[in-house]
Amino acid sequence: MLDVTTHTFTHYSEDNKTYSLSNSSIICMMKDQQGNCWIGTYYGGVNLFNPEYEIYRYYYPDESEKGKLTSPFAGRMKEDSKGGIWIATEGGGVNYLDRKTRTFHAYRHDGTKNSLASNTVQALHLDEKEQTLWIGSLKGGLDKLDLSTHTFTNYRYIPGQKHSLINNIIRKILPYKGNLLLATHNGIGLFDPQTGKCTKVLADSKFNNRQIIDMLMDRSDNLWFSFSLGLIRYNLRTGEQDEYFVPNTSEQVTGSNLINVLFEDKRGNIWAGSSGDGIFLYEPQTNTFRGFNQHNSDLINDYILDINESLSGYLLIASNQGFSRFDMENQRFYNYNKQNDFPITALNSYGLFVARDNEIFLSGPKMMISFFEKELNSYVKPYQLNFTSLEVNNKLIVPNDDSGILSKSILYQPPITLNHNHSIFTIHFSLSNYISVLKNRIYYKLEGFDKEWIPAGYRKSITYTNLNPSKYKLIIRSSEEYSDKESISKEIDILVKPPFYKSAWAWCLYVMIGIVSVYLVISFYSSKLKLMAFLEYEKKEKKQIEELNHSKLRFLPIYPMNSVPR
Repeated sequence: MLDVTTHTFTHYSEDNKTYSLSNSSIICMMKDQQGNCWIGTYYGGVNLFNPEYEIYRYYYPDESEKGKLTSPFAGRMKEDSKGGIWIATEGGGVNYLDRKTRTFHAYRHDGTKNSLASNTVQALHLDEKEQTLWIGSLKGGLDKLDLSTHTFTNYRYIPGQKHSLINNIIRKILPYKGNLLLATHNGIGLFDPQTGKCTKVLADSKFNNRQIIDMLMDRSDNLWFSFSLGLIRYNLRTGEQDEYFVPNTSEQVTGSNLINVLFEDKRGNIWAGSSGDGIFLYEPQTNTFRGFNQHNSDLINDYILDINESLSGYLLIASNQGFSRFDMENQRFYNYNKQNDFPITALNSYGLFVARDNEIFLSGPKMMISFFEKELNSYVKPYQLNFTSLEVNNKLIVPNDDSGILSKSILYQPPITLNHNHSIFTIHFSLSNYISVLKNRIYYKLEGFDKEWIPAGYRKSITYTNLNPSKYKLIIRSSEEYSDKESISKEIDILVKPPFYKSAWAWCLYVMIGIVSVYLVISFYSSKLKLMAFLEYEKKEKKQIEELNHSKLRFLPIYPMNSVPR
C-alpha cells in the first residue's frame, strides 16, 4: 500500500496469523461501492478488506519475542496516569502495555527473590500515590511491586503464624480506608500495607470460610461478595448483611446462584453477571434483582465473564459467545460475535477493560484486541436487500413452473398466490453489505398475521406454516441506517387461497342449498298441516252426519213385527 502523502509503502503478506492474508500471491483486486477491497489470491481463495472499518488492533501472544504479550489468557487490567495498561495474565505473569509504542514489558517469576511468586496472576491493584502495584496470584499469595525501584515483596499464608495472609489464592484486591480487602479461597482478608498484617472479615460468619468468586465495594460502604452458594451484601459500617441467590433463604429472588462478576456503574446501579442466567440489576426499592437473559432480551449469551461501562454510558458485557453493549435507557442490546465477524468469540474471565480515553480492551484465548467505541457506531453505506428465492412445501419454486405460483423472479417482488394445500413456505433474502463490523439486524413482519416486528437474527430466510386464507404483506427491513437516517426495506404481497369448499362460490352454493332446503322443509310441513286439517275436517263432518242420522231415527214410528201394514 502506497501512502501518496508520505511516499511510503506498507507491505502485507501471509504470516499465518488470524485476519492476515491467506496467500502472498495476489492475482486480482477490485473495490466495491462500500469501499471493500476484494483480493483474489493464487491458492488462498478470496480475501476481503475494508480499510475504513478495520477498527480492531490485535495483540498476539509470543513468549519468545520481546515486546509481545506473554500469554493469551489476559485477565484484570489497570491503567496508570501515563495511559499504560497493567495486565494480569495466566501463565505469563504481569504485562505492562505502553500504548504509545504498543509494546509490552513482562514481569514474571524467574526463581529469584526479586520476581513474582507465581506467573498465574488473578488480581491487580494500582496505588500510584505510593507508586505500588499489588498483585494477587494463584497459590503465590500477595506481591508488592515498587514501581520506582522495580523490587518485589511477597506476603504469604504461613500455617500457625498469626496475622499472615488467610490464603495464598487471591482473586480480587480492593482498597478500603488505607487497607486492602483480599478475596481469597478462604474468605475475605483485611490487609494492612504498612504492617503486612492480615485479619479476617466476618470471622464469625457462616459465609466467611468460603471460596470468594468476586467482590465489590459500593459507594455506600456495602461490601458485595459472591461465592458458590450465592451473593452477600455486608455493610462494613453497620454490620448489616443480606443474602441473595442463596438456596432456601431468599425465595423472592430466582436465577443462578453462581455470580461470576459484580459491577457498579456511574449511576450507582449494582450489576451481577451469572454463570448461566445472564445479568441481574439490583433494585433497592424491593431489595431484589431483575434479570436480563436470552429468554427475555437480546443478550448474546447467559454465561457472563465480565462487566464494565463505556464513557458514553453503555454497559459492556463479556460473555461466553461474544461481546455486548447494553443501552440501559432503551433496554436494547447490541451484540458482536462470530456472526458479524467479531474477532473474538469466547472471551477470558475479567478480560474486559475500558481506558480513560474510551479505548476498549478485550482478551480471548488466542489474542487480545482493542478498539474505540465510537468506531462501532459508523453508518452503513448503501447496499441492497433483496428477496432471492421461494420454497413451498420444501420445494424450490421457479418462474412459470408447474406450480404456477411465480410468473417472474421473486427478485422483482411479484405477488405470491398460494393454494390451501401449500401448508409451508419459506422466503429467502440476501444483503450486499459485507463490512464485517456493520452486519445488520433484520426484522420482518407479516401484516395480517404478526402484531410486532420479529428479529430474523442471523438467518437469511423467513418461514410460515398453515396460514389462514387471507391477503398478507410480508415486510423485511434493516435496523441499520444510512447517513440520511433511512432504513432499507422490501415487501411482497401474499394471497393464501381457501379450498373450494371454503371459496366464495362454495358459500353461494351453500346459501342456495340452504334456501332450497328451508323452502322444501316449509313446504313439506305446510302440506302436512293442510292434510291434517282436511282429515280433521272430514272427521268432524262424518261425526256430524252420524249424529244427524241418529236424530232422525229417534223420531220415526216403531211398529211390532206382526203388525206391519201390508
